[in-house]
Amino acid sequence: MDSNSFSFWIKNKRKKHGSLVKLPKLVPLLLTELWDKAKGFFDGPEKPGQKPFELRRNLYVHSRIKPEHLWERFITQSMPNKIFFNQFSLTKTNNIDLLKINKQGEITDIFELKTGSNELGHAAYEIIFYYFLLLEAEKRGFLKNCKVSKHINLIVLAPEYYYKTQYQKEFIKELQNNLQKDIKYNKVNIKFIPLPKSCNKETIKQTTQEIRSKIVNKQVPANVLQDLRDYFSNVFN
Repeated sequence: MDSNSFSFWIKNKRKKHGSLVKLPKLVPLLLTELWDKAKGFFDGPEKPGQKPFELRRNLYVHSRIKPEHLWERFITQSMPNKIFFNQFSLTKTNNIDLLKINKQGEITDIFELKTGSNELGHAAYEIIFYYFLLLEAEKRGFLKNCKVSKHINLIVLAPEYYYKTQYQKEFIKELQNNLQKDIKYNKVNIKFIPLPKSCNKETIKQTTQEIRSKIVNKQVPANVLQDLRDYFSNVFN
C-alpha cells in the first residue's frame, strides 16, 4: 500500500482509535493531519501521470465492473448537460469518484461514493482529504480546464444505513462545525446523500445488479431505470 495514500493513513488511524465516527473529539486533530498531508503530497519526485489533472468521463460498463464504478458511471451518464465527471485522478491511488462542474468551469461538488465497503468515517475523511488535495493542486497550477469554487459541497454518497444512528449524524455535524470554523478550509459544506433503494445491504446489492444487467444488455439509455435517474436529478439540483 502506498504510504502517501489516504488508505494507508485511515488504516493506521482506525487501528489506533477504532471507530472514528464515535470519536468526535478527534475531528480537529485529524483535519489538521489531513491538511498537512495534502500540503506535502506533491513534494518530492514527480509521480507518473501526476500533473496536470484533467476532467474525464468514463461511461464504459462491463459485466464484472466494480459496484462503485458502476454507480459513478451510471450517475455521470444520467445527469443532463454533461456537468458530472468521474474518476478525476490524483495519482493512481487517490481518485475522486465524482465531480460536479458549473458553467464557469468551477468544481462545486465532489463526491465520495460507497456501496457497502468501509463506513461513514472512512468516506467522510476521504472526501475531505481529496478536497484538500484539490486546493493544493490548484495552488501549484496542476489543475487543467477547471478551478475549485469558493463555495463547494463535499458529499458522501452511500447506502442509507451509513447515516441512521444519532452518533453518525453528530459526527457529520462536528465535521461541518470544524470545517466552517477555520478560514483556510473556505467554509465548505459536508453532507450525506443516500443512494436510492439502499436501506440495507441486500437492497443495495439488488439495485446494483439491476443497473448492471440493464446497461450491459444495452437497455440504457432509454426509459429504463428512469426512477433512479429522476432521484439523482432531484437530489443533485
